[in-house]
Amino acid sequence: MIEDRRIPSSTDMLALYEVVLDMDGELLSYRRTRRYTRGAGDSSSGRS
Repeated sequence: MIEDRRIPSSTDMLALYEVVLDMDGELLSYRRTRRYTRGAGDSSSGRS
């Protein structure tokens, strides 16, 4: 998700969250696992 929108958008701060949902899809908990600038990507998982 975008945590901090900036101009230009290539400097936006993005974050990756881990969420836990119940059987009805209701949010039980969440935690931020990573925060990075757009374009930095995630070289450890092969995704960008």
